[in-house]
Amino acid sequence: MSLKGKQSGQSAQNISGNAPNGKSAPNGQSVPNKKRESFIPYFILTLIAGYAVFLLISTQVEIQNKKNEYDTIHNKLLEVRAANEELERYLKGDEYIYEYMEGIARGKLSYAHPRERIYYIMPSS
Repeated sequence: MSLKGKQSGQSAQNISGNAPNGKSAPNGQSVPNKKRESFIPYFILTLIAGYAVFLLISTQVEIQNKKNEYDTIHNKLLEVRAANEELERYLKGDEYIYEYMEGIARGKLSYAHPRERIYYIMPSS
């Protein structure tokens, strides 16, 4: 069958009012199924857009978590640097060694000078 034969067969169906999809208009011409054809691209586009929004939100949450982690690590770094600076200051000169040893004795070992009284304030419960 040639191309001309196919076209004439289609026009014969359209004239008779029988459309290939089984629907016909009141004037006898076929009604194409536009709703079904246009639904699929919009559905796919909606899925892609939804996935993009999901990726955007999850990425923003991950960025916020990383910022919080960075802030925590940065604060720890500042504390360690301050402790290192204090230790370096103690190691630089002999006059600071006595201060360092006194700080350790008072703070960690709870020692006191002779005739010195240390008062501990206990919170009331």
